Amino acid sequence: MGLIELLERRAALNGEAKGIMESIKPALDSLGERLTAVEKAITALLSADLIAIRKLQQKEYGAVTITRDGFRVTETVAKKVKWDQEKLFGVFHKIQSTGDNPFDWMKAEFKVGEKEYGAYPKNIQAVFAPARSVTPGDPKLEFKSVEAPDA
Repeated sequence: MGLIELLERRAALNGEAKGIMESIKPALDSLGERLTAVEKAITALLSADLIAIRKLQQKEYGAVTITRDGFRVTETVAKKVKWDQEKLFGVFHKIQSTGDNPFDWMKAEFKVGEKEYGAYPKNIQAVFAPARSVTPGDPKLEFKSVEAPDA
């Protein structure tokens, strides 16, 4: 088979694929809307319990678990941390001006590790805090069936 025949065949198959996609698009759109509605209903059903357990545990980020209707539901909220580079540069110079080595506290690209930041003494955290912002990630839900205990 020559190039012309192959290109014509490809064009015909692409046309067929486009036709199929156009014919199923309304069904896919409808399915997507129904799936979104179910996801919202699940979130609405669980949100009060998840909010309450987060408040009880004083836990804005990370994983919390509840049991509901025979399922262990784990919600995980990641935290997104950004550091203001200009402010960190100021912190770098502030530490340096006291005679300390800023590289004891910071990485050269003006990033501060979240684990390390959490371990800093409160007075050091206070110096870095104006350069740090934290926003929650999208919650993720995980469902596991809870097995009945053996009788």
